[in-house]
Amino acid sequence: MLSWLIRKRPTKEQLSSTGYVAPARSQDLLNTSRRQQLLENIWHRASMSRQQFKLLYQGPLER
Repeated sequence: MLSWLIRKRPTKEQLSSTGYVAPARSQDLLNTSRRQQLLENIWHRASMSRQQFKLLYQGPLER
């Protein structure tokens, strides 16, 4: 039930030589279907146009 709270262990490819998780690009993180659904959901609940949403919400996330 609370499986989304459990932190997943990083794979060998994600770990750097010092043992830290290497950062992923924002596009790679945002391109999952779940995150696309969440962004769409936020946009539907925000009272602004799609262009404004992209400028104010998605723009900073995609940096």
